Amino acid sequence: MCQQYAADGRRAYVTLGPALANGGLVVLDTETFRLVAAYPPDELRVNCGTVLTRDGRHMLVNGGDHGVGVWYAIDTATREVVHRGESRGEDAHGAWATPDGREIWMVNRVTSNAIVIDPRTFRIVAEIPNVGQTPDIVAISPDSRFAFITTRGPNPVSMPHIARGTTPGFTVVSIPERRVLRHIQPAPGNERSDFHGIGVRVVR
Repeated sequence: MCQQYAADGRRAYVTLGPALANGGLVVLDTETFRLVAAYPPDELRVNCGTVLTRDGRHMLVNGGDHGVGVWYAIDTATREVVHRGESRGEDAHGAWATPDGREIWMVNRVTSNAIVIDPRTFRIVAEIPNVGQTPDIVAISPDSRFAFITTRGPNPVSMPHIARGTTPGFTVVSIPERRVLRHIQPAPGNERSDFHGIGVRVVR
């Protein structure tokens, strides 16, 4: 479902899915293409987000479904789970770290809210009640000022899932203010414009 590399690029953390029941996590060696570790879904209830803390010490992964929003922090040196948390919503999904290393943002698709995690203590330091209906994937500006969060439409085109919204597009959220600044719908009236992923292109 989602993947992220360890800081040295030698390990890839890959969540499985799409359903939580057939999720879990595998860790792969990117040079030998061998399986380094595997966590079945009864051990790690994950089926989406993967985000590396900026110091490279921990990988956060999450999982969600109706009534479920959970996340874990894994020590990248030992591959042991060192923290388990609740996402304070349903269907935990997209997650990303601010480039300044101070925060990790995580959204819940069904409940349309987000949490902000301190990557050093794993405490939830803020909760935003609404970051746009049916938020999915998160990207953050290089200056750590804005979060860009995709919102799903009534007919998700990338895969069938429980998260159905009304306005496909993305929201722009102020990170310091913890509030939505605007919603951008590139093709109003076209349900097939439904977005899944989003990324930030840095132009120099």
